[in-house]
Amino acid sequence: MKVFSINLRNISRFSTSTTKFYIPLCDSKYYSVLFQGSDTSTPPHAFNLSNTTLKQNYLSKQKQFHPDKPNIDHDYALQTSSLINKAYETLLHPLSRAVYLLELNGIEIAESDSIHDSTLLMDMLELREQLEDAQSEEEVTQLRHDNGQSIQQTTHLLSQAFENNDLESAKNLTIKLRYLCNLDVAARDWQPGAPVVIQH
Repeated sequence: MKVFSINLRNISRFSTSTTKFYIPLCDSKYYSVLFQGSDTSTPPHAFNLSNTTLKQNYLSKQKQFHPDKPNIDHDYALQTSSLINKAYETLLHPLSRAVYLLELNGIEIAESDSIHDSTLLMDMLELREQLEDAQSEEEVTQLRHDNGQSIQQTTHLLSQAFENNDLESAKNLTIKLRYLCNLDVAARDWQPGAPVVIQH
């Protein structure tokens, strides 16, 4: 995680009357950035988040730390605004949220990490072949629909894994979700006769 530095002398120029709390820029956790000082009951480091609440908190924090506000250090506000943006983008999407939660628990997913379940791996390869063999937009649309349902189901199982603190299952499901999301991107960009490229 990127660590920002700030001149401590500038903190005295930071008016507490215009903000509800101070966000430390060093080692700030994304959940704290968006939920500290809010009235929501979201538990710390929860996978299940309300996108509506998340967006409301994001807009509220951006308003609090807007660089053009009076009585706020401009450099600090710019860095804080950037941190708030990154926190929001990370927590908004289930895949990046899962990767972040695993990182908080000391588990990193490398690009080379792949699916170890042989049955699941065959299912993923079959989906790829279906996309490669598609001849019409109708076929691709149906594939995206079916894949979307798989994404929803995997996200639900991922939520249960985090709730049960089953980090090994959470890691495997995150790898699966990454593949499904990449397949959706490839299907979205599908063109007749063009090679199918799926990022891993």
